[in-house]
Amino acid sequence: MLSLSMIVKNEGKYLRDCLASVEGTADEIVVIDTGSTDDTLDIAREYNAKIFQFDWIDDFSAARNYALSKTTGDWVLYLDADERLSAGSKEEINKIKLRKGKEGVRCIVNSIDEQKGQPQIMRYVRLFAKSQEIGFSGCVHEQIEESLLKNDYKIFNSEIEIIHIGYNIPDAEIKEKAKRNLNLLLNEYSKKHSSYYAFQLANAYAILDEKENACRHYKLSAEDKSLAKEYRTYSYMNIADYELYKGNLEEAEKSLLEGLRIDANDIMLNLIASQYYLRLNKLNEALRSCKKAYEQNYKLMNKKEYSNVFNVSVNPVKIIYNGLYLSYLKQNKEGFSYFYNELKKNGTGVSEKQNSQELGLINNLLNNENAYPDEILKYADSVTANNLAFILTLLKSFKNKAIALQILEKIKKNFGGDTKFLSSYGLALYDNGKYELAEEALTKGINAKEKDPAAYFYLISLYVDRQKYELIKNIITLAETEFRNIPEVFGRINLIKGTLAPLFE
Repeated sequence: MLSLSMIVKNEGKYLRDCLASVEGTADEIVVIDTGSTDDTLDIAREYNAKIFQFDWIDDFSAARNYALSKTTGDWVLYLDADERLSAGSKEEINKIKLRKGKEGVRCIVNSIDEQKGQPQIMRYVRLFAKSQEIGFSGCVHEQIEESLLKNDYKIFNSEIEIIHIGYNIPDAEIKEKAKRNLNLLLNEYSKKHSSYYAFQLANAYAILDEKENACRHYKLSAEDKSLAKEYRTYSYMNIADYELYKGNLEEAEKSLLEGLRIDANDIMLNLIASQYYLRLNKLNEALRSCKKAYEQNYKLMNKKEYSNVFNVSVNPVKIIYNGLYLSYLKQNKEGFSYFYNELKKNGTGVSEKQNSQELGLINNLLNNENAYPDEILKYADSVTANNLAFILTLLKSFKNKAIALQILEKIKKNFGGDTKFLSSYGLALYDNGKYELAEEALTKGINAKEKDPAAYFYLISLYVDRQKYELIKNIITLAETEFRNIPEVFGRINLIKGTLAPLFE
């Protein structure tokens, strides 16, 4: 007999699909409610759930253990309302629940994240034989495995898949969850300074855009060699990303090397390495790291080569466009052909129509002399966050400046706040003689949260052409402050200062 064990609060929008997914395998449903005011309990009753009330005390393990105490099955499967058991998993569960003995089963938890395009795949014990001595630990990100191992359970991997859609929600909702978890994690960390909780704290801070706090805690988790290598490599990746953001290239390199020593095939580390080499203008190395990330990502997504702990896959189209961008910058025909052919295969999850439009836009922009303006404008809707950087690069080289501007006007509604878009848009306005609008776009670009050096350089050029010399000094000072830690940008600023020095004498 199998019991489904759950804790819920106001999960009306998720619960029905969750409970429907376990029909045919769960013999008992136990729902612990911590204060629902929506239709959660009505839905639970539809599925003949046994409902119990629990006063919330900021401790997920306490609630889980209370739920566990109410189950009567030989086996327990625990799910959250925003999770669904995949249809193909029921047969395997039905075989396992006939087994006897102390066993725990690691299941694949596939966290869909279409917002960031970075699904996370983990293996957790979610199914286990019930016995009186076991229980959950940790007030948040609670675990059962530690208790199972302490009580001599045998733990094995399965192909049971649980689909988690809780990350596939708008940023504002994810931030609310992170705020709730942060307070619980801080409380837990004050009791036990474990690297695992440092890692979870870092993730919460990262979601809340508290980059410095996130980096500090990632360093704590990365340095603990007893922590699972997947957590450590993910920590080093985030540290390197932060140091790149701050312009500390030496520190970024240290973290990249440490992470790659642990796992040279890590997808995210190789992607960050690609960005690092791009900053150094080492395009061959950048392209090599990008290709490696793509190949490892393919293995993870298609061959399902999951580790026992923590895997992060990436939307393949993001890596493909990064590869096309790097290949185009380097004029590397072999690299460009490789990634272009991968895009043509349409194994990237987009519709056939979207794929066709993306290829049509790329081909027209590359052809330049023989491009069809009407087709280019028709394909403009195929510009997405994944291909934006590459398309912007092609547009800068496109000879028909009027058409380039029209494309940017068409996509402005979607990317008007993106700093790289604003740089390209300002340049296109400038090229088309719309100087006041160009100044407005570029000024908005240098005031954006994420900074793009190109916006500063284009604005300086515009002020020189328009003989607004009195404004140039201020832009140069702002650029010096913003990019003082990025040698290649700072060097160019000094070169501009030297060239323009006669204007200020």
